[in-house]
Amino acid sequence: MNILCLKRLFKRTPRQPKYSAAQRFPHKIWVLIAEFLPALVVRDLISLNSSLFNIAMDCRYRQICFAYLGNRMLRTLARLK
Repeated sequence: MNILCLKRLFKRTPRQPKYSAAQRFPHKIWVLIAEFLPALVVRDLISLNSSLFNIAMDCRYRQICFAYLGNRMLRTLARLK
């Protein structure tokens, strides 16, 4: 085999980055980015990375409304306390 054939066999291919840009940014950066986005948009980005998943879950469950506070609901709340 000549050198040209060896070069073709061991030709370097461009490497893909191990992590995408979405995974390389720290969580604090994603929090700052999410502040500029409407809540519905953040919910749509839930599958992008773990930081946006956590931000979307915080946004989704930020407020809880109880329509009826009966005895059963009060017992459940007491248990969760």
